[in-house]
Amino acid sequence: VCVMQLTCGTFTGGGAKTLNQFVKRYPTGRHYVLLSGHAVAVIDGIVYDYEHAGKRRIVRAWQI
Repeated sequence: VCVMQLTCGTFTGGGAKTLNQFVKRYPTGRHYVLLSGHAVAVIDGIVYDYEHAGKRRIVRAWQI
């Protein structure tokens, strides 16, 4: 299920523009998040990543 998708500079159906905002908006569940130039997994509010990508913009996110 696609949770959000970038369309013409604004998000449809998501309400979050950065990874930090996404984690606050979706504190539970398993998500695959495509960022600008990067991708991460977010599981129950914990970002699984090798770098701090909190301020990167989200391109698309899926609930898995």
